[in-house]
Amino acid sequence: MKIQAFYFVMLAIPVASLAQTDTLQTLVGLSAESSQMSNGSPGWHSETLRVAPKSSPRDVLELGFTQTRRFGLDDQQIGGLYVTPLSGQATLSLGGRISPSHRVLARHELEATLQYEFAPAWLVHAGLGNRRYSTANINSASLALEHYFSSFSLSAAWRPVRALGTNASSTELRGAYYYGNASSIGLIASSGQEASTVNANTVLLVDVRSTALLGRHSLSRQWAFSYALSRTWQGGFYRQDTVHLGAEYIF
Repeated sequence: MKIQAFYFVMLAIPVASLAQTDTLQTLVGLSAESSQMSNGSPGWHSETLRVAPKSSPRDVLELGFTQTRRFGLDDQQIGGLYVTPLSGQATLSLGGRISPSHRVLARHELEATLQYEFAPAWLVHAGLGNRRYSTANINSASLALEHYFSSFSLSAAWRPVRALGTNASSTELRGAYYYGNASSIGLIASSGQEASTVNANTVLLVDVRSTALLGRHSLSRQWAFSYALSRTWQGGFYRQDTVHLGAEYIF
């Protein structure tokens, strides 16, 4: 699982939960993250602004803007996430991001995920995605099984990918504890081959191992903060240690 996706998963949770309420609310979030690289290359830094205005009792649309610096190069990214319940058991999520500069980031990213509750507290997630860089086109899929019990959840996922004319895959295990009002803390571990950016101009399939501790804590009905600590080994190229902090306001 790409390390950026850790944060996408974490930040999408409160947005998706808005779709389950009848009250029209708007979420505004601001976050920053910093990564240190073990090979001595310049650290990565990014800041993200997210806005999720809710104009429908059922659907949620989130818009976001990210400013990032990687390998000494600046990039910008504009994205969106749309969440809609198809039935009492099924929820569809559609996401997309474009980078007008795309010096390091993908030119565009598209993803679609269907969540289906086939039995009480048992869910299956299936998704497809595409990322297009200046030098590579990456197609991906995901299949996950998730179970909720008491105040906890466990999930296992398989993520195949095709890039550079080669097929590869990775696996992921995730556990989470839910407490209070829309608060949670989780642990994610993944391992396998993934398409990774190893320098400013190169995307390769490499062996990747990632672990992350992440969470969201509600301070009140309006305020919450998010956090994450992660470590990723990008094959033999470098180790990436990342800190993520964010704040949200719902009104």
